[in-house]
Amino acid sequence: MNKVLNSIKSIDDVATGHLPGYFFPKLVELGHLAIEPLSSNSLGNICYYLHFNNLFRRFNNKNEIVDLAKPDSIENSYELYEEFDEIILKPGESIIGQTFEKIGISNWLLAKLENTSALGRVFLNHASHGFSHPGHGSNEPIRIMLELTNLGKKDVKIHTAKIVDGKVIGTEAMRIYIEKLPYPAEDYKEISSTHKLKMNGSDKS
Repeated sequence: MNKVLNSIKSIDDVATGHLPGYFFPKLVELGHLAIEPLSSNSLGNICYYLHFNNLFRRFNNKNEIVDLAKPDSIENSYELYEEFDEIILKPGESIIGQTFEKIGISNWLLAKLENTSALGRVFLNHASHGFSHPGHGSNEPIRIMLELTNLGKKDVKIHTAKIVDGKVIGTEAMRIYIEKLPYPAEDYKEISSTHKLKMNGSDKS
């Protein structure tokens, strides 16, 4: 393992395809991956475990139609609030959250996102995420937005992340897998015109 890592001097030395977890710190070292903060206890054998931040959005009580063609309609349908330690999600309830960690990948990488087994077993379902586009957060690492619904029959408590003794602890929000592309992709931010819901005014996702 160490011999393989020591032989890698640039992204050109990294094989195309799905990369094992021990490659992630090397990609950070090469400047092609950012995970902030990077915690050794969150590194899996083929993935990295991300956690919940303490900012959330819920639908407000206004009885209005959300018009997807109007960005203001989307923004105004939610209310922002902060939970410092935990949040309880009731059956049928949906929230918008974000990862505690900030992520950035170069145009050479594709980040695949997947629900965790722990969330799946209590029927907490992610609505949209399948991957993060190449180049996403490459200039400034960003938190990944999470659209979560409780499809089960019981209240579920989510613990927001904190750093204890240099390690991130809290409920795992999702797994992130990294794949090396055979060729660099175009920058997603330059070719996408889709409106993105922001967690708050300073959010860069």
